[in-house]
Amino acid sequence: MTTKLVNLNQVRKQKNKQLAQKKAEENRVYFGLTKQQRKALQQENKRQQQTHLAHKREPSAIGDPVSPVKPRTKPNG
Repeated sequence: MTTKLVNLNQVRKQKNKQLAQKKAEENRVYFGLTKQQRKALQQENKRQQQTHLAHKREPSAIGDPVSPVKPRTKPNG
């Protein structure tokens, strides 16, 4: 009767590798985007932000609800 010899270092490394693969699979599901998809999403967000800023209204006239300037009052005297 002979038994099979087991290298404990190989068993430990194999177990760690399986745990790492399981963690990687969970992360892929959790984060869900590839690097290319994230880059495309960032570019789209940047484009939308630039479009938004291009359409931003500038405060122009007194009494304009966007204007931070308060109307002037006549001085006392």
